[in-house]
Amino acid sequence: MTSKTTFDQAATSNFFQDDNEEEDTQVDSTYAYDSRDMVVFAIDCSSKMMVTNEGEEESPFTVALKCVQSVLLTKVFSNTMDLVGVVFYGTEKAQNPAGFDNIYILQELDSPSPTLIKHTGNLIKNIVSFDQEYGITASEFPLGNVFWTCVDMFSAIAKKTSSKRIFLITNEDNPHHDNANLRKTALQRAKDLLDMNIQIELFGLDRPDHTFNANKFYKNILAYEDEKDDHLNSKDGTFDKTGSKLEELMTRIRRKEAKRRSLFSVPFTIAKDLTIGIKGYAMVNRQTRGQARKVVTSNERVQEVETRTAYQCVDSQLLLTDMDVKYCYDYGGEQVVFTKDEISSMRFFGEKGMKLLGFKPRDALLPQYNFKHASFIYPDEEEYEGSTRTFTALLDAVLAEDNIVICHLISRTNNLPRLVALLPQAEKCDADGIQITPPGFHMITLPYADDIRSIPVESTPQPTEKQVDSMKMIISKLFIKGDYDPLVFENPSLQKHYATLQAIALDEELEEIEDKTVPKFEMIDKRLGDELATFKTLIPDSLDYGGNKRGAAGDGNPIKKRAAYQPSVEEAYNTNQLDKCTVPVLKSWLTSKGITPKGKKADHIADVKQALDR
Repeated sequence: MTSKTTFDQAATSNFFQDDNEEEDTQVDSTYAYDSRDMVVFAIDCSSKMMVTNEGEEESPFTVALKCVQSVLLTKVFSNTMDLVGVVFYGTEKAQNPAGFDNIYILQELDSPSPTLIKHTGNLIKNIVSFDQEYGITASEFPLGNVFWTCVDMFSAIAKKTSSKRIFLITNEDNPHHDNANLRKTALQRAKDLLDMNIQIELFGLDRPDHTFNANKFYKNILAYEDEKDDHLNSKDGTFDKTGSKLEELMTRIRRKEAKRRSLFSVPFTIAKDLTIGIKGYAMVNRQTRGQARKVVTSNERVQEVETRTAYQCVDSQLLLTDMDVKYCYDYGGEQVVFTKDEISSMRFFGEKGMKLLGFKPRDALLPQYNFKHASFIYPDEEEYEGSTRTFTALLDAVLAEDNIVICHLISRTNNLPRLVALLPQAEKCDADGIQITPPGFHMITLPYADDIRSIPVESTPQPTEKQVDSMKMIISKLFIKGDYDPLVFENPSLQKHYATLQAIALDEELEEIEDKTVPKFEMIDKRLGDELATFKTLIPDSLDYGGNKRGAAGDGNPIKKRAAYQPSVEEAYNTNQLDKCTVPVLKSWLTSKGITPKGKKADHIADVKQALDR
């Protein structure tokens, strides 16, 4: 009995996912809650934030709103699981569950909405007057109530999350400096946040006559994930990289906005009775468009369609349950049937973990061995105390010897084992002491023998010395200085997709997207000058510079490409090269033998083998 699905869905297809296509860019189910991040923007709306600094066009408050709008737009397209809230404090009007004065919740923790993005844009453009809509208070109010309000917002969300953070944007570095009671209460409530695993990220802005100094109040309440995130300058106690310009604040917010999320967390066995904890992070992951969902519309309501999968027997047309359905692989022209449990047992190679096998010289790691995107390995103290010290000792030793580490890895339960190479990376900091590259290992997945593909090698004509020298001149004039910076180039297809969605959702005009990947032909022609024409004179006339081969006599008649030799099906069978036969050839042979060809090429090959094996 054979069966087919009446509605094809990925809910069952991933059970047979080819391991070659399996990307370790999904978070382990054990850490599924890590995919949700909660951020509350707490923005100071006092009169000091409304004053534009000399030489600048925007007030610190406008700069803060632009940052909020940018983060909202980013999260709309990149991660709809994240929740964002916005709180104004220092307002004349109030709106919060506790009834505190001078605190206005613009949005509770929720997914970014077009309404909020559009309203934020109207405040930036002054289409909606902030003073008339919310007002600005001149009286002092407890900063501790702002922290309390944020706690209420986090408490209203019942689902588990990886992090709870408050992005505090202000240019007041010494609140309640003349009120000891309010100051003490604010400090205590801020420290209570840390006990509740709520982290405060401070973004201090400068005033025209004052540089923000975090040591006056905020130093003792800020929690950093590690020493490298500590922006306090020990020399003068000022807040590192303060300012009031949009670019400066956006750079700092982007650095904090993306919460580090691990792909896997496994024990790393270095030797007998020596095991540490490590986590793997994705350094690069291809950004794709969000998947369009199927909906139905009724008047102005939009309702999502619920998808259900059913299995139906082809012969009897009866609907089947999951217990009725089994799985099979083709082997020698026969279908070998397995149960789901048998398939799971075939995929089980042990518990998840990494084991050190040995060391190799750094130059043994060839570029073509990079099987897929590398992950970044960092120590994890949660399960094994002392992991960081041991990890650092291993890293420093491998760096000193210029070696790589070869390991065996099972990243998750039921994942197939891989051999990996750990490529060490030393820490690098810029002139201000800000970390550029972190210390750790790049984990490079190595190929198996089955993964290697041979490339046919053909002889090529050797160039003359003049041709080589001419090409060297072209290369020197088109040489791109500096390292490749991916932050300069955005995917034009994604940007156009996002811009279209944004224009429709916010009822705006569609802006033209600049494609920075298009070559600047005028500049290239100007740089090359006559070099390209000189190179063309050195190439034989038999080559067309558009890429097509022409006759040696230059008559413009294209040379006919010689057809590749196509072996017969019987010859291919005898030499075990049936995969070299084309689908039409296989179908024609099967039909000539009275066999109806069905399925894909692999099925045709199996039918041919079965017929010739008789």
